[in-house]
Amino acid sequence: MLKAITNEGELISAQDVHKYKEKSFYCPECKEVVILKNGIFKKSHFAHKPQSQCFESYEKESEVHLKGKLLLYALLKKHYRNVEIEKYFANIDQRADISFEHNGGVYAIEFQCSTIPTKIVHKRTNGYIKAGIKPLWILSHKQLHTIGNHLFSLTAFHYAFLQKTSANKLIIPFLNVDTESLYILYHLLPITTRKTFALLALKPLRSNTLYELLNPPNNKMNFSFWLQERENIKRYGNLKYSSFSNRFKEEIYRCGFHIENLPDFCGLPVKGGAKLSTSPIQWQTFIFIDILRHEEVFSLENVYDSVQYRLERKDIRIRVEVPIALKKVIDNYLHLLNTINVIEEIDGTKYQIRTSNRKNRKISKEEGEMIMKMALKEY
Repeated sequence: MLKAITNEGELISAQDVHKYKEKSFYCPECKEVVILKNGIFKKSHFAHKPQSQCFESYEKESEVHLKGKLLLYALLKKHYRNVEIEKYFANIDQRADISFEHNGGVYAIEFQCSTIPTKIVHKRTNGYIKAGIKPLWILSHKQLHTIGNHLFSLTAFHYAFLQKTSANKLIIPFLNVDTESLYILYHLLPITTRKTFALLALKPLRSNTLYELLNPPNNKMNFSFWLQERENIKRYGNLKYSSFSNRFKEEIYRCGFHIENLPDFCGLPVKGGAKLSTSPIQWQTFIFIDILRHEEVFSLENVYDSVQYRLERKDIRIRVEVPIALKKVIDNYLHLLNTINVIEEIDGTKYQIRTSNRKNRKISKEEGEMIMKMALKEY
């Protein structure tokens, strides 16, 4: 960190230490003694002692973290008011990497380069929100793991940074300090617990305002990519180390199915699907075997109750940190099935099955394009 406080509580910069006679300096957030570090290649800064429990000790003042803060500071300085690096908010005992004001609001930016417990992310985010400050978390691009065409490996840590922009887009931003550009991961559609389809927008810092940087274009994604990956997952689903639990495989077997011959409408991309950490192949199959397989007419409440039962059994798991209502995701899935004529809406709360051959129902190319368009629709 670049700033610390003196015994008298004065906030000073590491570059100005030579102007003071004091030998001890303290972290503005936790009040622990911090150490001044003067490097030949790295800007002077303060650091916590080993084993410190302060949040700041999780984020070591690496060259990447320091350079990232300075890059963001320079960008914000051009467009916004009262831009301050390492602003300490005494009322919540938190220090933002950068703060600024815009349209009457106060914003706090956290540039996170290291992996930290998600509970710390939630605690700090809630602290800012309660104080009326709008938080924005940005990850280092080194934490972005691409594994295929529009396919990324994301953990619970990444999803803790999923945030909604002013244009109602759900994004995870990453900063590349080497190329001085921001990567925006958006339109997240998980296909397994870790594998997620998404679009990636790259924007240079020098030519964009923060609003322009954080709001990516409405580009399309091809349904065939999703379909190919889904079939690969199903093809290897019976292997010992597959994405599916033994309990799931045993249950569908008892129902007369195996993973490769599940209905084509089990495992579709759904708007808001990031709310569930369970694979869409699994949670949609549970709705099929609980409701669609044997009910000619059913209600929304029937489906909600089924999903709640599966949650209690831990057959379905959700990502608490994702700001989407679970019921809304279920509604979106049923709306999708209604659109492709698997079910028919009766009166807004009830549905009926439209095809007697529901098990062998195949998704056409045109339907696939429609499904992907619905999944990528903004909030």
